[in-house]
Amino acid sequence: MDFLVKHYNRAMHTYKDNPSTIARVIASHIAFDKYYSLTDRAPLYAAAILLHPSLRKAYLDNEWKELSAQRNVDYVQIAVDACAMLWKAYKPLDTQRQADLSSMNEYQQFRYRAFKGISKDDEFERFIKV
Repeated sequence: MDFLVKHYNRAMHTYKDNPSTIARVIASHIAFDKYYSLTDRAPLYAAAILLHPSLRKAYLDNEWKELSAQRNVDYVQIAVDACAMLWKAYKPLDTQRQADLSSMNEYQQFRYRAFKGISKDDEFERFIKV
């Protein structure tokens, strides 16, 4: 989607002197904006980027910084906060409260101790920062 935003901006500049083509570009851009605006309601696009092992938060910091500066809105933090809310709603219970180790099998106890000792950050926060 980020590529398409830049593509539309370039097309508007490239075809500014061609009325029939610019009309088609504008019509296409309007349709694109309709669906792009839906990403504000459900942060699935941002979640897909944040959870992509090669992209994560660094991609958003890099790609969205210009737009955030232009509009004086921190879109990256808004996206991260929205995804964190999704994570909190669906994360496993043993990461939400102090676990009862006696009710866990040996592997679950190992996993709990390993993740608990790494950081005080939530698993989601650790993942997107790497």
